[in-house]
Amino acid sequence: MKVARPTRDIAISSPWFSMTPVEELAPAIFKEFSCWEIVAEHKHHLSVTGPYLREYLSSHDVELQVHAPLSDINISSFSEKVREASVADVIDTVRMAAGLGAKVVTFHPGHLSPVAQLDPKRVVRLTKEAVRRIARAGSEHGIPLAMENMPKMRMMTFPGPDELLECIDGTEVGVCLDIGHAHTTGTVEAFLPLAARFRNIHIHDNNGVWDEHLVLATGSAPLERIASALKDTYRHAWVIEAQNLDEGVQSRDVLRKLLD
Repeated sequence: MKVARPTRDIAISSPWFSMTPVEELAPAIFKEFSCWEIVAEHKHHLSVTGPYLREYLSSHDVELQVHAPLSDINISSFSEKVREASVADVIDTVRMAAGLGAKVVTFHPGHLSPVAQLDPKRVVRLTKEAVRRIARAGSEHGIPLAMENMPKMRMMTFPGPDELLECIDGTEVGVCLDIGHAHTTGTVEAFLPLAARFRNIHIHDNNGVWDEHLVLATGSAPLERIASALKDTYRHAWVIEAQNLDEGVQSRDVLRKLLD
């Protein structure tokens, strides 16, 4: 018999979690959250965690979302070998996530190498090509996909809505609105009209300068404005990105009040 867990529409995610074996972490996460967006790299790559997660999901009333690998991935790399390996890893993640019944797979656009900064048009072209290949995999395996906006950092690409839409245009790929990232680039308001395209939301706080991943309501992100604009129409998970589980629970309690 499946064991029920709380907070159906509020999930948690953290790259820090991937340092802990999934067998230790999953029971602690699902005690507090009924949805986990696993960052599928290091100890949590789905090729490693898949068998355990499949068994756990079959016996507990919980849900899984997947963040594709990001640390060593660049889907717009000027190196063909690096780019092909990156796209292949994301596509393989899409396949494995679908096999686990995950709700959505979120992935990053590419990032800028020193040489790529000299040819931004090629970066856009390569990203578009990669997104179309990833989108075909999503359609083939029947799982929704979302591309995430990036924070204010020199090496990052596609921080704003116009650039992001340009890359996913003509595909079924949705948008993962990362609220903390958008706060660093001053684009929160510009993203809100895209709400119909949102397939995922990452929520965390900062002071508008860099990507701090603070507990909600301890920075300056316009959380009340965002919750007011989206809580009655957005129908997917709100994913708290936290530095650890305790801070995730603190943010969850803040978010619950914002969404009431």
